Amino acid sequence: MENILNFTPGPSTIYEKVPQYFSEGIQDNFITSYHRSKRFLEIYPQIEYLFSQKLSLPKDYKIAFVSSATECWEILSTFFSQYTGVYLSNGEFGAKAYQATLANKTPKKWISYHHNEEIPLIENAGEFEFIHLVHNETSNGTILPENYIQNIRKSAPDSFIAIDATSSMAGINLDFSLADIWYASVQKCFGLPAGMAIMVFSPKIIEYAQNIKSQDTHIPYNHLSNIIVKALQYQTLHTPNLSNIYLLMRVLEEIESIDKIEKKLCQRALEFRSFMLPYTDYAILGNFTQTASTTVWAVEASESKIKILSQNAFEENIWLGKGYGKWANQTFRIANFPAIKDENYTILYNFLKLKF
Repeated sequence: MENILNFTPGPSTIYEKVPQYFSEGIQDNFITSYHRSKRFLEIYPQIEYLFSQKLSLPKDYKIAFVSSATECWEILSTFFSQYTGVYLSNGEFGAKAYQATLANKTPKKWISYHHNEEIPLIENAGEFEFIHLVHNETSNGTILPENYIQNIRKSAPDSFIAIDATSSMAGINLDFSLADIWYASVQKCFGLPAGMAIMVFSPKIIEYAQNIKSQDTHIPYNHLSNIIVKALQYQTLHTPNLSNIYLLMRVLEEIESIDKIEKKLCQRALEFRSFMLPYTDYAILGNFTQTASTTVWAVEASESKIKILSQNAFEENIWLGKGYGKWANQTFRIANFPAIKDENYTILYNFLKLKF
């Protein structure tokens, strides 16, 4: 098989040792084992421990395994359906998270802003019972600065805050204490095959979910309260993706600490922005220093240039991410994920120099 350089922002490049880990997971009989087994009850808490060691997860936070970040939209929409809430977003994935709420009885407020504008304040944020933020908007390559999230937390200390960290968890050093729910798919910065997402819960949402579970026996099966109560027992509601759970443990055992990973990705992002400066026919979306994503770079140009460049790259086994949503035809995207090797970017830059 020809060597393919995959820069798509998910599913993206997997860590080099993942095939080896998968083979060992089969030999270990975990991947084909019963998910209520003693072995599962050993691996689940081990992953939580590794989250605290490698990704700075507070020890009183818990994690759960679900199928995808898209499923998380529905889980949150159902759980907070009767709550006043606000969704803040500047891109397609934040908008879709909001759209998942529209079928519920209590409409949520949506604050939409342009990716090259100053992020608007959420006025009277403390009056909302639920606040949803997007840490890294994969569709346009922008990020929500940590100080903005800090200000939201200060202004709404009693609200439940949920954050989509799909393209940043395991790549950026997140301050998990700033929110009650974080979620991310594993096919991006975790460097794993697609098919699983991780939810992270604060002590506040855990206690609240437990109270709901104890008081209401008629909640839907896939209700967040059921997910959290099972997670406290190191169990899942459904038969989980055992392959990815095993691979996640093995990857977390091997990766560097998140501060070292973030430092490396930030350096690559700086190098990319410097590389792009001479090419005036191409522009990085969201290129403000404070809001430019470290992990996903979206580059805008004319539709004809994007089409030709993407085709030329594909012919040379370089996979560039397609544009998404309203940027579908005017952008290509490049992942800056930990599993992608530095030398792959050297090859990419040499290709772009010739084609730009």
